[in-house]
Amino acid sequence: MNDSSISDTQFVTNLYEAFLQRGPDAGGLGWWSGQATVGTGRQNVLGAFAGCTAFRDLSGTLYREANWLVSDHLGTPRMIANKSGSLASMKRHDYLPFGEELVSGTGGRTIPQGYNGDSVRQKFTSKERDIETGLDYFLARYYSSTQGRFTSPDEFTGGPDELYYFVDDASANPTFYADLRNPQSLNKYQYSYNNPLRYIDPEGHDPDETLYQEPQGQTAKPAPVLPYVFSRRIR
Repeated sequence: MNDSSISDTQFVTNLYEAFLQRGPDAGGLGWWSGQATVGTGRQNVLGAFAGCTAFRDLSGTLYREANWLVSDHLGTPRMIANKSGSLASMKRHDYLPFGEELVSGTGGRTIPQGYNGDSVRQKFTSKERDIETGLDYFLARYYSSTQGRFTSPDEFTGGPDELYYFVDDASANPTFYADLRNPQSLNKYQYSYNNPLRYIDPEGHDPDETLYQEPQGQTAKPAPVLPYVFSRRIR
């Protein structure tokens, strides 16, 4: 930067190649060369290249910025930490029960608190959200968080036997996809039996309980019986 043997034009050319991985265009080369006088001027040009959006986008693609996702009990990333681990750079995400994201300006959420968006695509229950349609990809079908339902029905639960008996079962029992003991399962478009705080749907087929599900063949331990405490008022 302080080498006077390098011309301003060559200095700017070096910045284009180093930060943007390409040669300069005529207009940009002429303008930045005029700004790059020896000393403070070159420092300002260097700072402009290092802080430009094009360089940040390119560096994120080439060097893959590392992020750590801190999830809640549903597996939804709520806090995004970068490699610095600084609270000042922490990104935050909040969602309504069915997955619609709450952005800055809603309920007292502000950009300085971290609600200013990021490039992480894992959204509700860690499913990827399509940036064009706003739908979440649940493997078997797409889910609309704004509607709280799947965008298409799914009558195939994923079992290997169904590959051979799907048509026969569907014709013999129109509700074979549902559990008649659970009326919510009769809705082919429902998400997690309309109970999104307890269930998740990993593959878009059948809801699964998230936490505190008892292992098969075992029953829950009874709650401990607390001893009675007697008290007597002293007169």
